[in-house]
Amino acid sequence: MMATLINCVAEKTNAHSNYIRSVAFSPDGTKIVSGSNDRTIKVWDSSGQLELMSEKTHAHSDYVMSVAFSPDGTKIFSGSRDGTIKVWDSGAPPAQNRPSLAKTDACWLVAGGLELLSEKTNAQSDRILSVAFSPDGTKIVSGSTDGTIKVWDSSGKLELLSEKTNAHSSYVMSVAFSPDGTKIVSGSYDGTIKVWDSGALGLLSEKTNAHSHYIPSVAFSPDGTKIVSGSRDKTIKVWDSDALGLLSEKTNAHGGFIISVAFSPDGTKIVSGSGDKTIKVWDLGAPRAEYRPSSAKTIACRLVWQASWRC
Repeated sequence: MMATLINCVAEKTNAHSNYIRSVAFSPDGTKIVSGSNDRTIKVWDSSGQLELMSEKTHAHSDYVMSVAFSPDGTKIFSGSRDGTIKVWDSGAPPAQNRPSLAKTDACWLVAGGLELLSEKTNAQSDRILSVAFSPDGTKIVSGSTDGTIKVWDSSGKLELLSEKTNAHSSYVMSVAFSPDGTKIVSGSYDGTIKVWDSGALGLLSEKTNAHSHYIPSVAFSPDGTKIVSGSRDKTIKVWDSDALGLLSEKTNAHGGFIISVAFSPDGTKIVSGSGDKTIKVWDLGAPRAEYRPSSAKTIACRLVWQASWRC
């Protein structure tokens, strides 16, 4: 089975003034959030020309390494090299509709459509490289340069639920929940991709040497059957999520190394962000039925993904 990304449907040059570390679609697919080394979080209209909708400058005191929408689209989570996790209101509700929260739990800052709701300082012992919501919005997973994966309660004070020390032999660069919330995928500086049980954080499967360089980004497809990975080697790869078999790859997908990849909510597109400061949206080819005679001279049917990389 071979999968293919065939069309670059939108591109935004100079989207940030420095490397784009993370990109993600909103649940309804109408918006894209991006985080950058320039310490800024930006929200873009995903259609047409990727128009800027809102931004928060100085969102963190260091690089914004990871951003993610909550499943209902009302919040954005960000993780930074400064060791903090922050929760933002993506829609800036009217003042009369804001919840009453203790100052220790949250603070409100009007910031171009993004408001800070809460934060967790010293969330990990070193830099946070990735954060992701569970599908039901109740948990957050984080990965760090300290080699650990942690799962947090997303409400209130971001309480720690579970953790896996020495999850990889090097930095945990990217983490993501499966659509059903039962699994977590991680990508590492050690070049491996691993899939974990989201409860006990037991190892389910792994792919060594998944890329020829480190892996800053991994994500599940909306149906949970595929995983996309982006690497310093400038390659985007699509994997079967069970056996981690390679379905497709695109070499030289960007002029610079790939820092972030994500599926659209309907699974038909992949968005990628790069060190070359560009955002690209790729169309994922649809499967076609292919009939081939088997060795027993019977007819076998399988799904083949049309191969025609183009941008």
